[in-house]
Amino acid sequence: MRKIVGFILNPISGMGGSVGLKGTDGSIILEQAIALGAKPLAADRAIAALGPLKNFASSLEFVGFDGLMGGDVVSREGFSFTPVGQPTSMTTSEEDTRQALGAIVSHAPDLIMFAGGDGTARIIQSVIGTSIPVIGIPTGVKMHSSAFAITPRAAGHIAAMLVSDQIDSLALADIVDLDEESYRQGYVMTQLFGHMMVPVARNLIQSPKIPTKGEKEYARLIGNQVIENFKTGVLYILGPGTTTNAITDLLKVDGSLIGVDVLLNRELIAKDATEQCLLTLLQKNYSAEIIVTPIGGQGVLLGRGNQQISARVVEQVGIKNLTVIATPSKIASLGGRPFLMDIGDTKLEKAMPAFFQVISGWKSTTMYPYRTE
Repeated sequence: MRKIVGFILNPISGMGGSVGLKGTDGSIILEQAIALGAKPLAADRAIAALGPLKNFASSLEFVGFDGLMGGDVVSREGFSFTPVGQPTSMTTSEEDTRQALGAIVSHAPDLIMFAGGDGTARIIQSVIGTSIPVIGIPTGVKMHSSAFAITPRAAGHIAAMLVSDQIDSLALADIVDLDEESYRQGYVMTQLFGHMMVPVARNLIQSPKIPTKGEKEYARLIGNQVIENFKTGVLYILGPGTTTNAITDLLKVDGSLIGVDVLLNRELIAKDATEQCLLTLLQKNYSAEIIVTPIGGQGVLLGRGNQQISARVVEQVGIKNLTVIATPSKIASLGGRPFLMDIGDTKLEKAMPAFFQVISGWKSTTMYPYRTE
């Protein structure tokens, strides 16, 4: 008997990342993202998630909205697909997602796979609650909810395990979202909206983001160490976060807490830079270094909230010029789980070192493991 998989793709999810918009909630922000040159990426990430399921294609029946909300992708990848409607426009809306879910639920799915970010997860949770197992394919800019797999392919592996009866238990996942407008103003305001059920798959489902507070002194020590290491004529690309923000605070320049900044000779030359801004600066043949801090509790170095530092940027800067900084409590929050990346370039992700040397204080470093999916 075939397993029924509900499938929902938010085609605009993640478009605001590379252009520094911190999300794509709302039609105005979407228009801004398009005007800045943002390109859709959710479909490609959904295709990556479907890859591990191809060996089970004969035993699966996908159900969802036709066209750009999933039908095109699923059918093109060779799976059987039952359309239950179609979106009302090319950009799609929250109401499209709700209607798609209503139609999917009527087919009694064994699993719902959705490609989106926290905003998409919120909509789905509001409709199905904990009644149906879900797997989130990470495609958004901000993904704090623990309903997402660590990478798109990991989502496919979890689904394959579930449909082949290799997973026999489910767990509650927190559905959390940020207020995007406050986030753009530099304020991180999260809210728990409820829970959904996810398959228990150790190291394949991401942990919830854990804020690490009360370590301003450690961040200052790390910042001083980073500045001590600065070289003249080198571009320093700083990812978002309170730990990296300590660097700009110490230099007394107006850095961005949640954006990507660029320093040259201890001066700020680009604030809240887009991917294209970074690529343009790198074309000037500067030597460069990328400085990032992992997400607390999750350990993601690149691909969550810092999509401006894309695979193309990393390739131009060079893997050897990637520096990781983290306070002791942030390292502790990972519970021994390795660092991860989700930048959409498997070859580049696999080329990363097995261990990163992490600056964790003044004259203090630690070696921490990294792994691909």
